[in-house]
Amino acid sequence: MRVRIPAGKFAEQLLRHDLPGLSDEQRRQTLAFMESRLRVLPSPMTVGVGAVAGVVGALCAVIGHRRVVGVLARRALPVVRDYVRLLRSLSFAYVWETWPGTAPDGSPLVCSRDRRSLIGESG
Repeated sequence: MRVRIPAGKFAEQLLRHDLPGLSDEQRRQTLAFMESRLRVLPSPMTVGVGAVAGVVGALCAVIGHRRVVGVLARRALPVVRDYVRLLRSLSFAYVWETWPGTAPDGSPLVCSRDRRSLIGESG
C-alpha cells in the first residue's frame, strides 16, 4: 500500500520561489515528476517523508504556503531541511535534465552571440 505524500501546494510554492522563471507548463511537468518520484519511495522513507510533509502541510494551512516556503527556503531547520532538499533535488534534476538551456532562475537561457562566434568559425 502506498501513501500519497502531500507535497503539492508546498512543492509548487517552493518551485516558484527557487525557479520563478519557469513557465506554467514547465512547472506543471516538474511537479508531476516530483509527485511520481515521491510515490515510489521505499516504505520506511515514505513514512518519514510523509510525516514531515504532514507537519509542513499543517503549518502551511495555519500560516500560509508563501510564508512557510520563505522561512524554510532560507533556514536549515533540522529534519525539515531534508524534506526541502529532497523536493529541490528532484525539481532541479528534472529541470536541468529536461531543459538543459535553463538559467539559474528557471527562465530560458538567451545567447547574445550567434553560434559561429562561439565556436570560432568565420563568415
